[in-house]
Amino acid sequence: MIVTAYEHGLDNVIEAMSAVVYAVENHQSSSPPTPDDAEHQTILLLACSGDTLPASLPPVNMDNLFEALQVHREVIPTHAVYALNIERIVTKLCHLRHEELQQDKVHRWCLAAKEGLLPC
Repeated sequence: MIVTAYEHGLDNVIEAMSAVVYAVENHQSSSPPTPDDAEHQTILLLACSGDTLPASLPPVNMDNLFEALQVHREVIPTHAVYALNIERIVTKLCHLRHEELQQDKVHRWCLAAKEGLLPC
């Protein structure tokens, strides 16, 4: 059920579970369903719900991760692990990669060429 819920998004699972609970409470007054029956009913409802998936979210970048960890500090309960990860993120945000350094060098060269500071 968890895999099916993941494939269809959490909103579908919540809707499916509420539909199963409603159906069980209102249509089966003789005996409560077993957990297996409820799971089978939920899977059936998810399978019949169609192929519409929620829109995918944009990828998470370092800025998003840094902000999220600052706002929701309780996500990482251990301070040592939290501090280490924040330090790694800040390092990644502040230090340029090799490709970025090369691009910066090319950009500076182009600006110097525009201003006529480079010999032809």
